[in-house]
Amino acid sequence: GLVIGKNEKVPLDSSKYYGWLQLMKYGDVLKTLYTKGAGQPTSDAAHPFDFFTQTGKDIKGKQTSMPIAKEVNSLMANMIALKVNIMASDLGINPPGFGDLIYQGNPSDDFNGLTLRSLAHLGDSLMMGWQKDTVDSRSRPVKVHRFNYDFSFNDLDSVIAMVDSAFEGPLDTTDGGFSHGLSFTGTKILVDVSFLRKNPNVVKPEIPPVVSSAPFEVPESYQLYQNYPNPFNPVTTIQFDIPEPSVVTLKVYNILGQEVASLLDHQQMDPGPQNVQFEASHFASGVYFYRLTTSASNPDDGTSMQRYTAVKKMMLIK
Repeated sequence: GLVIGKNEKVPLDSSKYYGWLQLMKYGDVLKTLYTKGAGQPTSDAAHPFDFFTQTGKDIKGKQTSMPIAKEVNSLMANMIALKVNIMASDLGINPPGFGDLIYQGNPSDDFNGLTLRSLAHLGDSLMMGWQKDTVDSRSRPVKVHRFNYDFSFNDLDSVIAMVDSAFEGPLDTTDGGFSHGLSFTGTKILVDVSFLRKNPNVVKPEIPPVVSSAPFEVPESYQLYQNYPNPFNPVTTIQFDIPEPSVVTLKVYNILGQEVASLLDHQQMDPGPQNVQFEASHFASGVYFYRLTTSASNPDDGTSMQRYTAVKKMMLIK
């Protein structure tokens, strides 16, 4: 997944001290960056992975999402955008070379001379902190977690936010975009961005997009996510998690409650994250609802038990 910080499962006890964000799928990103009605993180909320701003509890171990109800941290959000932009460039989705551009801000700027890739690595390190060997009140050796609070996390946040929006502009989703595969042309030339310059010593990375065959983590609970994109035209993806072998039904209804599509009908599925596409080229524009129902066999008598039902709204715009 997309990691902000560093996965510290090895050595095994590191998760007792460190916390990091590991976004395994699109729905985790969405839950982290947006909560309906919760507003946006404030611009001065940049801080390391020390404690959750909303609960006060220490951040320890892998976090698969950090919704606004737990954490308000604009640096975390801007780091997500920076890493997505770098990887999209490496994969050829965005124009190449983004991660190897060199930041050149004010003469006194601490980040001058860093490539954007190095800027992301620096953010990971600063957000994670470090372990320090010390002794407790009984002179017994212990480890404690420390962060560089003398460093201005707000300054880092401001620089990354500038970088994230440096080439922002309208996206061509027709001839120059989606019609020939997922790739985009540039919206600005580099000379128009005063704080970034070309790195002449970099060889273009070659990273072909692949589907990972690595084992996934079995979800802890049933979960139905918001479809993406939404609004959509004409295809959207519906994502859900199932933690155990289940019989799954996924249907689409119009605003009158009439069934208009059956995407899955009592289909046996293995545990794990699932994706189903809904193609609506023959449907009229408007609001639709999708309903997920799951059931599993009772190990005692073999009867079917309903496990989970959820409904979400989506919008088709043509």
